[in-house]
Amino acid sequence: MIEINFDKPEYVAELYNTLASYQEKVDDKEGLIASLVKVRNIYQELYGTNDKRVIVIKRQISIKLLQAENHQLALEELLDTEVNFFSIHILFKFYFTKGMEMKYYGENSVHVAKTQKIIGTIYILMQKHAEAQKYLMKALKIFEENGVKKAVAEIKSKLKLAKDIKDKGKNEIRKASDDEEN
Repeated sequence: MIEINFDKPEYVAELYNTLASYQEKVDDKEGLIASLVKVRNIYQELYGTNDKRVIVIKRQISIKLLQAENHQLALEELLDTEVNFFSIHILFKFYFTKGMEMKYYGENSVHVAKTQKIIGTIYILMQKHAEAQKYLMKALKIFEENGVKKAVAEIKSKLKLAKDIKDKGKNEIRKASDDEEN
């Protein structure tokens, strides 16, 4: 992609956003993610890493990475909102106890719940069921408190899926163990 140096960086970010929408229409996932990363970088330079606009674009990037089945990068994009030099586990704790999203939107906001739902979904795909359940339960509580029925139904479905996958894994381990004993 051509680097653009322009004295109106907000306009450049807007152009990259427009390009991203066209890339999405033609199913250019790599180009779409690259364009959104350019927007994120411009916003970070203009407003700092903890600005609302940066948080929103990071969520968009994460969703597109998730759709491209790049689960680890999707997770890192979400968790990197606050500080980018901590380990993933420290970032988890820090992001959700003192995270900028909670500061901007409030602990029980739908925005926070959306991010928690995405992280829970990523954990399901990574087969980390306990972590998935933790984030999905937090999101479920917030969505229920805010009366977002569609999201509540979706999260209940994801929780059931996580449980079913976990149970299936336990059954396969038991079966393998039984086979070894016989």
